[in-house]
Order: sequence, then C-alpha cells, then structure tokens
Amino acid sequence: MRRRIVRRIRKSAWVSGVAVLSFVLTVSVLWGRDTETGYRGFFWRVDSESTSVYLFGSIHVGTPELYPLHELIERTFHESDKLAVEADIRPATQMAALPFYVAATMLPADTSLRNELPDDIRALLDDYIRDAAPMYGLAIDRMRPWAAAMMVTMTEIQNAGFKPEWGVDLYFLNQAEKAGKEIIELESVEQQLALFSELSPEVQQYMLKSILQDRSEIAEYAQAMIQSWKTGDAETLHHEFMRQYADYEELAPLKKAMLTDRDAKMTETIQTFLEGQDTVFIVVGAAHLIGEEGIIARLKNNPRLNVVPLKDGTLE
Repeated sequence: MRRRIVRRIRKSAWVSGVAVLSFVLTVSVLWGRDTETGYRGFFWRVDSESTSVYLFGSIHVGTPELYPLHELIERTFHESDKLAVEADIRPATQMAALPFYVAATMLPADTSLRNELPDDIRALLDDYIRDAAPMYGLAIDRMRPWAAAMMVTMTEIQNAGFKPEWGVDLYFLNQAEKAGKEIIELESVEQQLALFSELSPEVQQYMLKSILQDRSEIAEYAQAMIQSWKTGDAETLHHEFMRQYADYEELAPLKKAMLTDRDAKMTETIQTFLEGQDTVFIVVGAAHLIGEEGIIARLKNNPRLNVVPLKDGTLE
C-alpha cells in the first residue's frame, strides 16, 4: 500500500514539499519503545583513532508517543559528551533569529506575492486561501514563494497530527540543556533560511506551484515516507526521495542547495569532531545520512574511519 501511495504521488512535483520539510521538520525516524523486539533505523557509530561519534536521523515534528526513544539511543545520548544538531531550534534561539527570519521570508513592503506570480500559480493560491486558509490570506500575500510553500506544507503536516513541539531534534536539545551538555550547531537557523531565500524566483515559484497542486496528498505521502523511516527502509526512502529530483529538472538547484552542498559541509564538520577526544551525539535528517552522496557514504570514503550501523540494540 505504501509503495502504491508513493508511486502515485510522485507523478507530481511533491519533492519540493519534502525539501521544505527537510528544513522545517527535516526527516523522521519514528522508532517505538519495544526494546524486546528491537528496531531497525538510521543510527550509526563512527570510530576514529581518538574517539567515536554517533549519528542519528530525526525530524523536527513528532507525537508524544515517540518518547522515550529506544533504550540504545537514549543511553548513547546520555553517555555522550556533546550534542550536535543541524540548527538550534529552541524557542530562545528562534526569537534571537526573528529579524533574519522576517527578512528572509517576507517580500518588500510594496510587493505582493499574488502580483509576483504567474496567472496559473496565482489561481492555485487563491483557491488554497479560499478553501483552507481564509484568515491567513493577507499574511501569505506578504511572503516569498518558498515561505508560502513552507506554510502550506506545515499546515497540512500539523493537521495530520505531527507537531513541532514533539520533534526529535527539540527533544534532544531540551535534554542536553537539562544535562548541561554543550550544544553545537552544524549550521544555523540563519544559514538554513538563506538556502531558500537565495533560490531564484523561478525555483521558488515552482516549489509553491507543486505544493498547491498536491496539498491534499501531503499528509498521506508523509505518512508513507515515515513508515519507511520507522522500519529503517533506507533503500525505499532514498529511492523515492531522489527519484523526484530526477523527474523534475527544474528542482536541480534545490537538490544542490538542500542536500549536496549541505551534506558535504556537515561531513567536514563531523570529521573535525573525529579528530578530537569528545564523544559527540549528532542529530541530522535521515535524508542527509543515506545515499551515495550522503554523510554516511562520505565518511566511509575516509580510510581512517570505521562506520558501524547500530540496529536491534547491538552492533550490526
């Protein structure tokens, strides 16, 4: 059933929604609490001569039922010296980034999103505001196309029951704060916002168009992809995720900005951790970890490192 859903929805350009998710909610691994039957998931240990680091796939949204996570994950986190995340999304940090957020997401004061859009996208946007978001019409009209696409995506995801306050990244950030662990950003909120705001108007408009065309299927698609993450089905997740980019050449700049460039930079930072002495627990989106150009593959290319998948509570 899940594969049929994914294949059907891939006929559209929904990948831009997945890319938007990878910023606001990144990618999820929703592992359960059954420690007797074990789990399959996106969790690795990387060893160097001086230390080990752990990489764990995550999302920025979730449900209360996710917690506590599997005992192996919880124990490894608590035994680690530091936490590294893509960006610190705790409320205080978000507030500090508010001026940059406004500048990156909002159009100039004398500009309207509707006036900037081609007729076909404007019609789709008008339909969405009328049917699903009449109270937000004025706010959306002030947004850049990518930010409007993000708002539509997040609305549909939250309507499906996934909430930012239960996100895995935020869970570990709060745990690290309580434990007094040092928190390291692989990127920052400002850098992530810049990824979108620096896309060309044409790519941003294409993102918005594809989201608006397929908004009724966003939640169903997300549930199907989450099932792949829950079962640790990296092959299906990567295949379906990357196939979208292959089908829609207009989104090539998005793939480069969201995956290729970021994975390379994050890998470089992770390798600096492996030159030190501290054990770092690293939380990034699962889509960044898998695939031929993902972080795990890049780390495996370093002959000085040993990359070990952790599954079913043991070393594989």
